[in-house]
Amino acid sequence: MGVLKFMFKVAAWSLVAAVCAIVFGSIFFAVAGRNAEVPDLLRIPLGTAGAAGAIGFFILWPGMLFDSLVASDLPILKRLGWFFGVLFLGPFGAVAYYFISFKPLRDPS
Repeated sequence: MGVLKFMFKVAAWSLVAAVCAIVFGSIFFAVAGRNAEVPDLLRIPLGTAGAAGAIGFFILWPGMLFDSLVASDLPILKRLGWFFGVLFLGPFGAVAYYFISFKPLRDPS
């Protein structure tokens, strides 16, 4: 379970980094104008953040869907609420569930 926990952690933070990169890019283009090009020093880091966010989404989303519906210790109505929240909100719901309700270290007793 340690590897899966680590993958979810990396996936969640990569999605956060991708959203930050999108916000940074939006601010850059708003300030610099529509025809401005991204500086060469920023193309690779921003592209890497976007790719990591896309890969992170496909790791985190199914894992949080499964955890919210099956593996969670929450009452059934909260589990259904989280499940539909993660299902319909996509990456935002998955990141919210990860940081608010996901318990990676469950005590078996």
